[in-house]
Amino acid sequence: MQTPVILIVEDEDVTRLNLVSLFEAEGYKVIEAIDGDDMHDKLTNNDDVNLVVMDINLPGKNGLI
Repeated sequence: MQTPVILIVEDEDVTRLNLVSLFEAEGYKVIEAIDGDDMHDKLTNNDDVNLVVMDINLPGKNGLI
């Protein structure tokens, strides 16, 4: 069975790193993105993302676009 992959999209370092630590402690593989553009790049390059946890108040492209 493949380990589920979660993409965390959060521009605040402390919040993003806390989420990464929590999910990794539960055994998930975590990919990080800091804004909407970075999120689109990560999703384009990773077909194995199972879940996206996203801040909707991101700089530039927000989580609603």
